[in-house]
Amino acid sequence: MFELRATWLLTVISLVGCGAGPGAQPRDVPGTFTPAAELHVGTYAVCIVDAGVPSCFAVDSSRGSYDERATRKPVPLGFLAKTSLFSLTGSFGCAVDAEGKVGCFEASMSARIEPARKAPFLDDALMPPVAMAAGGDGFTNFVCVANAEQRVGCHSDSLGPSPTLPPDELRAKQLSAGKGHVCAITPEGGAFCWGSNDYGELGHEGFGREPVRGLPGPVVEVAAGEGHTCARAETGEVWCWGKNDQGQLGFGEISEKSVEPRQVRGLAGPAAELALGADHSCARLVSGAVQCWGDNTGGVLGDGSESASATPVAMLGVTDVVRVGAGAYQTCALSKSGRITCFGMSEVISMTIDLNDLVR
Repeated sequence: MFELRATWLLTVISLVGCGAGPGAQPRDVPGTFTPAAELHVGTYAVCIVDAGVPSCFAVDSSRGSYDERATRKPVPLGFLAKTSLFSLTGSFGCAVDAEGKVGCFEASMSARIEPARKAPFLDDALMPPVAMAAGGDGFTNFVCVANAEQRVGCHSDSLGPSPTLPPDELRAKQLSAGKGHVCAITPEGGAFCWGSNDYGELGHEGFGREPVRGLPGPVVEVAAGEGHTCARAETGEVWCWGKNDQGQLGFGEISEKSVEPRQVRGLAGPAAELALGADHSCARLVSGAVQCWGDNTGGVLGDGSESASATPVAMLGVTDVVRVGAGAYQTCALSKSGRITCFGMSEVISMTIDLNDLVR
């Protein structure tokens, strides 16, 4: 078995809950990043992978304190100085380095990012992975990977059976994980989800192992939220299913759920990227604009209000966006200029953490 490494060194910025009123103003993250950078947003962390180098922002929506060791200057480490794959969902994230080794971390609500409580194990046959998705609820975390042959394997840090074990015959070329479910794009362009299914986020009733039905054709991207899922078709159309109590499915109505995929209505053009938070959804359009829908607590939709929307609304103040990411408390966009702008219940302060100090 292959043990995932858990020694980390990350640059951290804390986004501290500010308790802003309706229409919270956007805030720029300090620094400039290349347009080719990856943007990953979770519940308690926002991470950037720029030229293969990961750096993270710890989100504190409660009190903004952090360990005194955070003031130390980090020392470069060989492991994770570069990463080829990175995934962050909720409070759990994992990365793959250039040698195919995998490390995982947890971001807590007290603005600390630490090595995972328990290092997961994955079959050697799955290494090195070419696709990866980390997820969980903070109590049970998991990571799923797919190798070059598109075989899929998952590991949970729970002592009990993993709720996210994929079917043996499944082959996948892209993975996305939510709170308790995982979705994949099959080699044929279909969508297949497994795991928890409280709101129909698997695209069907019950816990049977079956593909998502009702999509218009092949899909090129799938994204998992806390209780809902969205897929992007080759045409740029977006289809969503699952929980809909905040209008996060985007078809114009608020309801408990929809097991069948529903087309998002009101997009201003074809979508190029999807990002799902806990109860809201966003699409970066081919034009470089961003539209979001669903829950709008703290102004996470970026439209200047805090009103939920069952149809897409425009994210204001950002143009030429090349990456978008969504978490429970914030939505962030990376523009072609290298600027990262975040919306939601947060403000930005700087700090650094040497996670090598935190390893026991």
